[in-house]
Amino acid sequence: MGTQLILRDDLRWQGVTFRQIDHRVESGQWVRLQRGVYLPAGVEITPTIRAEAAVAAVDRLGVAASHETAARVHGIDLVRSRVGEYVTMPRSVDRPDRPGLRMYGRDLPNDDMTMVDGVRVTTVARTLRDLLLDTDRLTAIWACEHAIRRELVVQEQIAATLAAARGSGRIGRARNRFGLVNARSESPLETGVRLTGLDADLPPFEVQIPITDDAGRELEHSPIPQRNRLNLLGGSPPCAGMEGVASHCAG
Repeated sequence: MGTQLILRDDLRWQGVTFRQIDHRVESGQWVRLQRGVYLPAGVEITPTIRAEAAVAAVDRLGVAASHETAARVHGIDLVRSRVGEYVTMPRSVDRPDRPGLRMYGRDLPNDDMTMVDGVRVTTVARTLRDLLLDTDRLTAIWACEHAIRRELVVQEQIAATLAAARGSGRIGRARNRFGLVNARSESPLETGVRLTGLDADLPPFEVQIPITDDAGRELEHSPIPQRNRLNLLGGSPPCAGMEGVASHCAG
C-alpha cells in the first residue's frame, strides 16, 4: 500500500497489544478509518485513502472500492451519498461484517477494475453502472452526465457495461435510467427539473438552447427550454432557467 495506513494485523505480529492500539486512538495519535485500519493523526484523509482503507479492511482477493467510494476517487460529482464506504468482491468470497462498510457480492472482470495511486477501484464506466443500479435516480443520472462532461468516460463505455450485465429487473431499471442521461445538462438542479418534467408527462425538454436577439446575436443559453408541444397562447415556447451555483463557480 502506498499510503501511511496502519493495519491492526501487522501491529499484532509486531507484538502491539489491543490496549496499546486503543490508547493511540483514544489519545488522538491515530484515526480509525475502518475496523483494524488506522491513519496517523494529521494526515489528510483523501478519497483515495478512504478507498484504500475500505479495501484493506476486507482483506479478500478480488475486492475493489466501488459505488460512491470509487466515484469520489474518480472525481465524479454525487448529488447524494449514502453513509459509509463501498466495496465489491466476487460472489464466491465470504463477506465479513464491517460496520460502516457496505459490501456487494458481484463478479468483477479485470476490465472493470483499475488502479488509482496503488488502490484497486472500479473503472469509471463500471462505477457509473453500479450507481445506476444501486443509488437514487437523480444521483445516478447526474453522475453519468458529470463524468461524460468532464471526459472521464464516453457514453458508449457506460452502455457497454450495461449491455454486459446479467439479470432483468434492476438491470432493466438501470438501462432505463441511462436512457435519460443528457450530457448537455450543466447542473444537478437542471437534471432534476428535467426529470420532474418527465414524471409529470410533459414533452421532453431540450437543454442548453441558445437565446438570441433580433439581430441573431447569442445572449445566453436557456438550460431548460420547452420547444415542443408546450406553447403558450401561440407565442414563443416558454423557457426555464435552472442552474446550480456549483456549475458556474467551479474552477
